[in-house]
Amino acid sequence: MSSQRALRRLQDRLAGAMQAASLAELSASIVHEVNQPLAAIVANAGGEPTGRGQAGHEAEGEQYP
Repeated sequence: MSSQRALRRLQDRLAGAMQAASLAELSASIVHEVNQPLAAIVANAGGEPTGRGQAGHEAEGEQYP
């Protein structure tokens, strides 16, 4: 009887791990699908995203004191 309970516990753990793996795969797929159009927009806008701040201005030739 004990080995059957242990088997059931292991099967439950395996099912949980498979569910977590499926969720991770789905999340990665969604991130990829969202990132692709954003990367195309940035590329068509003329460059890499630099954010706003000193680095963005230095790339344009402006300098801060």
